[in-house]
Formats: sequence, structure tokens, C-alpha cells
Amino acid sequence: MTQRRILIDRSSRIGMPMVMVTLVCTPLSLGPMGLSPAPAYAAITPQDPPPATQAPPPTADDARQLMEEQQFDEARQAWEAIVKADPDNGEAWFQLGYCQIVTGLHEPSIDSFRKSIEFNFQARTAMYNLACANSVLGNVDEGFTWLHKAINAGFDRLDLLDTDSDLANLRKDPRFEKLPRTPGAIRPERARAVTFSAADGVTIYGDLYEAAAPRSAPIILLFHQGGSNKAEYYLIAPRLVEMGFHCLAIDARSGASRFGHTNETARGMQERQGMMDAYADLVAALKHVRDSGFTGPVTAWGSSYSAGLVLKLAAEHPDDIVAVLSFSPPAPGSEAMGREGYDPDQWASAAKKTAIFITWPPGEMNESRRAFFDSIQSDCKQLFAQEDGVHGSSTLHEASNAQGWEANWKPVIAFLVKYSHP
Repeated sequence: MTQRRILIDRSSRIGMPMVMVTLVCTPLSLGPMGLSPAPAYAAITPQDPPPATQAPPPTADDARQLMEEQQFDEARQAWEAIVKADPDNGEAWFQLGYCQIVTGLHEPSIDSFRKSIEFNFQARTAMYNLACANSVLGNVDEGFTWLHKAINAGFDRLDLLDTDSDLANLRKDPRFEKLPRTPGAIRPERARAVTFSAADGVTIYGDLYEAAAPRSAPIILLFHQGGSNKAEYYLIAPRLVEMGFHCLAIDARSGASRFGHTNETARGMQERQGMMDAYADLVAALKHVRDSGFTGPVTAWGSSYSAGLVLKLAAEHPDDIVAVLSFSPPAPGSEAMGREGYDPDQWASAAKKTAIFITWPPGEMNESRRAFFDSIQSDCKQLFAQEDGVHGSSTLHEASNAQGWEANWKPVIAFLVKYSHP
């Protein structure tokens, strides 16, 4: 038996590629019946081409490499694939927004940068980029809104304000000249600087915010966290004023330069002051608003260490303090407890006539803090367990808590509406 390989072209008839067919032929031989046997043919079996290999999905490293090579169209497509597969990836949204801006896609970049802020990735830079995108699109008011947010959040590349071509439309507006040239929270125009003395003669510096209301309207005293100052409330006080509250935010003597501003009271002290030293400043703030003719009910608002001190203020001044908001107070088992007589547990139990709102972010909420809240004797108390949040009053800042700040405002507003107007 011999074999021959024959190339048969069938493509002209059925649209298939050329196939190889093997013919197996047995030589003819004469037998009693004549020619025998007949040739035998094997079945025709086309050789299928191998399936095309599918390219693996792009990785973040692939996309970053494309950006380094300045292949921004390709990088944008890579980041688009990544956010489609992982929509909670804050970095991917940020880098996608950047590639969109570079390739002239300013409108879709707005959604991308908002997403990166939502997932708290490079929030302050994303805010600046949102200012740029809105400026290019001619949304000048929105551009200034995001530029203020970026500066308030601590965006420190303020040299770009005068050189970034994307901000050209904002630079034509008179408001541009009023922008600060140093990073840090922007002091609201409504804030009026005040000074007054504590009982021991220390000069206390503060910002007074007056609402469009008589001085018989409710007033909120705003006290900051450790290492901080009155700038902690630059983004909070204006919202309270819009609700009709007068506000006084002070630099307590125990503090420093967070939020890009100097604590003027602490700067004037000869020695570093402790938490309990600052209590005299809270008492002085209460006295100052009364001496200044603010006759309305007073709410005391504290952050971190001052969140414990406002409970002491309420316990010792029950006829003045109608409500307390306490953001992340130290509780039993914390390092601050017992230091210099610092005892929020005792003060909270004594503040029986005051409505009390207490809140902690998820990482701080535990059984000891729950027990601390349960021990409070007030009939009007509220515990708010944040789903997303950060320490102290900063939990109400968009830049500090992009995912939860707005949700955390809602119970605060509800509490103030219910309890600050007895």
C-alpha cells in the first residue's frame, strides 16, 4: 500500500480555507471477479486553525507604564477597563480622570474625579483637577467652588494658580485675586475676629459668626481637637449660620497648627498647656457670649479632647448649656482618661439636664464607649454610630471624610433642630 498527500482547494466553492486530504491507495490486483479491491479513501478531516488568544485585561501597572510613556489615549482605555472591572478602585478613577483631562475629555473627567474623592484617593488633588475641568468648560462658579474646597483640604501647589492654563477662565474673574496664596482652610468672610480674657488673664482668640437673627437666637460654642485651632470650623460654622445659629469658635490654649493655621492663643503661652488647662478657655467663651449680649440658649460643641470638656461645661453650667455635641470624646480605657483629672465619664453622668449627642467613627466604636454612653443620666441623649467617618469634628469635612461627611451631617442637623431651641 502506498500513500500520497494531495492538496485540495475547496475555497472557491464553499468559502473554506484550503485543506489537506490524505488518500490511502491500495494497488490494483486481478482476482476471480476482476479488478479487486477498489481503492479505499480516508475521511476528509480539515485541520482547524488554533483559536485566537485573548489578550489579558490590563493591570494598573500596565496603565501606569502607558502614562509614563505619555501614551494617554491607551492609558485612558486601560483605566476604563480597570474601573469597569473594579468600580471601587479610587486610584483607577483618579488616573482615569487625569488621562481624560490630558486628552481633552474634560466633561467625563468630572465624574471620574468625583469618584476618586468618594473613595478618598488623592481627594485634595482631585478637587483641584475638578476646578480645572470646570474652568475649561466655562463653569466658573463651580470652578471656584472646587478650588476653595481644594485649598481648604490642604492642596499646597498654589504656585499653579497663576500658571495652569486650565484655570485661565477663573483668572479673569475678580474673585481670583482674593484666593489665598498659602495652603490651609480658607477663613470665611463672615468670621469676625474677637479676643477676650480667661479668668487667669490669658488672651483667647476666636472667630464670631453672626447669623441674620437677633442675639436672642441660639448660639453654638465650637471647640477644637488636639493640635488644632478655630480653623477646624471654617467649613462647619458657615453651614450652622445658614441654619440661623450664631457661632463662636475659639483657639483654646491646648492646640497647634492643624488645618494650615496657627493657634494664636497657644502661640502666646510660655509653656505647653494640657487638656485640663484649656477648660478655663471654654468657661471664658461662655462668659464672653453672655457679656456680649447673646441671650439665647447655648449649645457646646466639642471635638476629641474638647468633646469631653464640653460635658464638664454642661455639668457645671446647667442653666446655660441646653445641648452638647461631642465628637469622638475619650472614653474609659483611653489614654486620656484620668490624666490631669480628665474624666468625661463623671461629667457626662452629672449633665442630667442637658441634651447630649455623642458620635464616634467606626474604628473607635467599641463596648467601652457604648457603656460610656449608656451611663449618661440625661433623658435626652443620642448615640450616632458613623458608618464612614474620621476622628473629631473633621468627620463633617468633605476632604477628610469624602464617603460619609454628608450622611454624618444629617443626624447633627436633626439633633440641633430638636434640642437647641428649648
